Amino acid sequence: MSGLGNIHMDFCQFVFLIVKTQFQASNTNFFVKGAPEEVLTICRSYLIQGQSEILTKEHLKTFLKASDQMGGQGLRVLAMARGETIENLEFVGLVGLRDPPRPQVFESIRVLQVTNST
Repeated sequence: MSGLGNIHMDFCQFVFLIVKTQFQASNTNFFVKGAPEEVLTICRSYLIQGQSEILTKEHLKTFLKASDQMGGQGLRVLAMARGETIENLEFVGLVGLRDPPRPQVFESIRVLQVTNST
């Protein structure tokens, strides 16, 4: 097969996105992105300096704390994972995206304040 191969996408309750790729008949990979608290809970390991390590509860807490800190800086945070099977995913990192409010949001907030809506 030439080109990129088959790519299949599933949406799981809009919490994370799973992309299944198959470049060769014997080689299937899954790539996952989504909310850190959701993606991290389905990972068994994490990648550090090119090596895979078991993801312990302490590591989970550390990664979630880092995610919260990034979110506290106004970033939209996504977790990324990969694996040959969904049951054996490896957490590869967090991505922080700057996602400023759209201009119409400010007018909506002003209307809510004027009408005393909560």
